[in-house]
Amino acid sequence: MTRWPELAVVAGVLIVAASQCASPAPPPEDPALNLVAARLRTEEGFRAHTYQDTRGRLTIGFGTNLSEGITEKEGGYLLGERLRARLATFRQLWPAYGDMPLEVRVELADMAYQLGPTKLDGFELMLGHLVRGEWNEAADEALASAWNRETPARAQRAAAIFRALAAP
Repeated sequence: MTRWPELAVVAGVLIVAASQCASPAPPPEDPALNLVAARLRTEEGFRAHTYQDTRGRLTIGFGTNLSEGITEKEGGYLLGERLRARLATFRQLWPAYGDMPLEVRVELADMAYQLGPTKLDGFELMLGHLVRGEWNEAADEALASAWNRETPARAQRAAAIFRALAAP
């Protein structure tokens, strides 16, 4: 006897209950992948910066042809790796990061990603105000920066978050 999945119509769209739909098992990983990856690491070599391959195509890493673009999953992986690395460096430069409220840490992590950790560490006045809980002054410093002139939406968001911490 075949069991039909539970169905519902919501706003004219047919919805199938997810609990009733079994996803197919992923195929087993091909054992050749690890072997060829090791070979390609040697044959292609690693280059941290872009270069032109033998056909003149922009390439990076272990022979990744950038003219093909990247997937959103690859972009997400790169974002995560770069963010973790930059934030780890900033935390070493400015240990007070871990003592900041979460919303401040989010803004500082965003800045570390965008500007780089050493440039963020150069925001000495703003960071000093943050350590002392001088939220309005920290906001003023964010808005007085070249960062605000270059990316005002980001700077203004950070300033608004800092100011919200000062509100009673």
